[in-house]
Amino acid sequence: MSIGKTIQNWFENQNVECHYFESIESSNQVAKDHASTQSLAGPCFFVADFQTQGRGRGQNTWESNPNQSLLGSWLIPLSKAPQHLTAPLLGLATYDSAKKVWPALAWSIKAPNDIYLKDKKIAGLLVETVSQADKQALVFGLGFNLFGHPTDIENSTHLNSELGLDGQLRPDGFLPFLAELNKQILLRLQSFYSNKLSAKVCEDLKQALNNNPNLEEDVVKVDEEGNIHFKNKQVNWTEL
Repeated sequence: MSIGKTIQNWFENQNVECHYFESIESSNQVAKDHASTQSLAGPCFFVADFQTQGRGRGQNTWESNPNQSLLGSWLIPLSKAPQHLTAPLLGLATYDSAKKVWPALAWSIKAPNDIYLKDKKIAGLLVETVSQADKQALVFGLGFNLFGHPTDIENSTHLNSELGLDGQLRPDGFLPFLAELNKQILLRLQSFYSNKLSAKVCEDLKQALNNNPNLEEDVVKVDEEGNIHFKNKQVNWTEL
């Protein structure tokens, strides 16, 4: 069974609407189109085995090989527009979930939207919103390399390689991570409306950023407004 079908079956067993595609241009775009044209009774998920035009932040793209990665997007209806600090909150949720399921691995965050293992990128996030009349929704896209990664991208890796199993990761071995992340997202829903980060989130983000071996300079702190402080400068998460 493909990764996408495995995910669809898992969500449906949780009574969550899930739309599966063998191939799709972009799960985020399909989720946004769905939000614009359909009424939303609750969160739903869009997943594909392959994306022909996978998107990253800004003009960046997300490349993957067919049926080797988790490629999907949550579509979550909201009562009002989410705040600009939603992206670091979702990045931390992804990091925390991976660290909980695979605690022996060296996870880190590269701001604004990448998850790293050791010195290589393994996952990317894309957070977008839909605002139409009185309809508000959050779209959270995740690309996570599980069984392979494009070999022409030098700074990337995949989970199976880092676990050292060389093909022995079970086809459904990533489902505990998906379950944990889905739980984390739902637990943090109210935080998406806040324009301030809690002290704990700030400290956790600081540690996750400093875990990245590629970081040129240690992060001194992350403040409640999402500013990343270095010794002689600071930059806001949303400006990266």
